[in-house]
Amino acid sequence: MKIPFLNLRAQHDLLKEELTAAFQRVLERSSFVLGPEVAAFEKEFANYLGVNHVIGVGSGTAALHVSMLALGIEPGDEVIVPAMTFYATAEAVAITGAKPVFADIDPISYCLAPEQVERAITPATRGILPVHMLGHAAEMDNIYSIADRHGLWICEDGAHAPGGCYKGCRIGSLGTIAAFSFYPGKNIGALGEAGAIATNDHTLAQLCHEYRNNGSIEKFRHVRIGINARMDEVQAALLRVKLPYLDTWNDARISVAKVFDGGFANVPKLKRPSLGAGPGSESIFHVYAIRVEQRDRVFSELQQLGINVNLHYPVPMHLHPGFACLEGKEGDFPEAELYAAETLSLPCFPELTAKQIDNIISTVREVISSTCG
Repeated sequence: MKIPFLNLRAQHDLLKEELTAAFQRVLERSSFVLGPEVAAFEKEFANYLGVNHVIGVGSGTAALHVSMLALGIEPGDEVIVPAMTFYATAEAVAITGAKPVFADIDPISYCLAPEQVERAITPATRGILPVHMLGHAAEMDNIYSIADRHGLWICEDGAHAPGGCYKGCRIGSLGTIAAFSFYPGKNIGALGEAGAIATNDHTLAQLCHEYRNNGSIEKFRHVRIGINARMDEVQAALLRVKLPYLDTWNDARISVAKVFDGGFANVPKLKRPSLGAGPGSESIFHVYAIRVEQRDRVFSELQQLGINVNLHYPVPMHLHPGFACLEGKEGDFPEAELYAAETLSLPCFPELTAKQIDNIISTVREVISSTCG
């Protein structure tokens, strides 16, 4: 049985009439950038998150970049970033001329380890950029305490966790500002590129509006040097169709993860991911990542048997050639490096059938037994 890592076609087939109607609405209006659909999505997503402001942008990377610009970081500043995340998290800091300072991750949640954050702070530190990795909530209470003690801002990277919660509060409502990605494979994905910024701070929201639109507050009046990071009307309209389904889709991901958790309970040399930090802080499993020895061999065998697996992510931040200027080396962040060497992402999406789930479990168990036994 061949099982895809993700099946967006199955999701879109169920929504075809609604998505088509949304596209037709934009086509008939023929207003394609920062129009009424963007404004409506910003309001609806803000209400969903429980924040005062949402600013729609062109991608998750743009959301991070605009957030950094609005927070005012500049050359000479430092921002603490997890040593394991997608490249864009640290890239958004570096592109402003500031320095991303890496800190190791927690071995259970795979998010920033608060004690490592504390050690990374210097007089140049301006903020902390925790990532809610794979759908797991970062330890925001401890991170907030550190930030408060040192006078730092917090920018949440919620790309993996839209709809997730930490102690009952929506991810994206916990820091100074938050960035989201709606890349097609995310828990809520556009049919192209899109992203959003969330904040309760009116001044930051106004700055984000300006920075995303070439520094403009009204047509042909530019008050600062910005970038083109605008969200288009088509993506906003399609995201408006999907948003009401997000909680249902996240619940389905959690259900799949719980079946996996039981199915892998007694498999030697397989480490299961945490289901979350307790009531109100459950993971929403953007990715269900197991940890195994001989990961690359297991990856290859599962692919050959028709289970499309993935890696999130195989290179820790400090070992990317793009950050060679920071002079990172092997051994600097042992938890991130071990994670990069051992993790393997299994298919975990709402449309998986019971038969597919059972097949994934049995196939993984067989491969682990033959490869790592």
